[in-house]
Amino acid sequence: MINPNAKGARVALAQRSSFWGRHFNDSLLEVPPNVASIPRALERLQRKGVRVLAMLGGDGTIQQTVTAANKIWGAEQRPAALILKGGTANALAKNMGIRSKPGDLLRTYLARVSQGRTDGIRIHDVPMLEVEDGFDHTIRHGFIFAGGLVYESIRRYRESKNPGPLEIFKQAAYPLWARWFDRDGGKDYFKSPRMTIDIDGRMHIDDPIHVLTLATLQKLTLWYAPFSGDISSTNRFYGMINHQDADEAFAHFFDLALGRKDMPRNVNGLFEEVCIETTAGYVLDGELYARSQPYRVRITRGPSLRVLTLTGI
Repeated sequence: MINPNAKGARVALAQRSSFWGRHFNDSLLEVPPNVASIPRALERLQRKGVRVLAMLGGDGTIQQTVTAANKIWGAEQRPAALILKGGTANALAKNMGIRSKPGDLLRTYLARVSQGRTDGIRIHDVPMLEVEDGFDHTIRHGFIFAGGLVYESIRRYRESKNPGPLEIFKQAAYPLWARWFDRDGGKDYFKSPRMTIDIDGRMHIDDPIHVLTLATLQKLTLWYAPFSGDISSTNRFYGMINHQDADEAFAHFFDLALGRKDMPRNVNGLFEEVCIETTAGYVLDGELYARSQPYRVRITRGPSLRVLTLTGI
């Protein structure tokens, strides 16, 4: 399964005749042009008896594909996943220690299984979040749910005319600079949306939320790893909710960026259930879900994704 719009997929598609075409006939290679086409592509693969699903794309590609696969196969019968990193952040691949180029990883896997070898192939059950969205009455499964400043930064980046490293730096640095010098955009950036949040039925927050991050992965991107603890034998997930006022958030901007825990009005721990009522959108594994009217979203632990990794590559 290839996302043709993913950053790392363009090279792979260009090499299709020289590599992909040698290993896959058209009936086993799916390149859905958009999200709406993913379920039909998976249904075709299901009819072929596919038991391992190689996915080339970013975290959003994986999230959308797995969500659709859960509905088609069911979480228990869903194929194992071979992650071929092709996105921008590749958070899941990095947490799994997957560093190989997509073509090299797939070539090695196919060579081993064609020889009947299982040595060096490891199986991991990676927990996922289950997101029940009351806005569109849809259940999604992913690894990182985020709101507040994270959503706003990604939204601005996606809407920029020239996305790239310079734009990433601009979205990260400009709000701080503009707030410090009282320029346009600085104050607006720190006017975070109000959310009503209930955590495990024991903690209630009704404040503007600057940072809301829920995840089943410890390392979210680059240096940002704000979580600790083991969730493998529990029904919990990691969570950080920052509900400082605008001045506090500005004063602790670098603490927030570095994922530090010891700050006023900053909740960091392991949760079983988080229910949110708001009008703000959210991000799930890099995919934006914009919202314009009040809705409720409930996040719990979902099914695990069986991921295959290879040693010696």
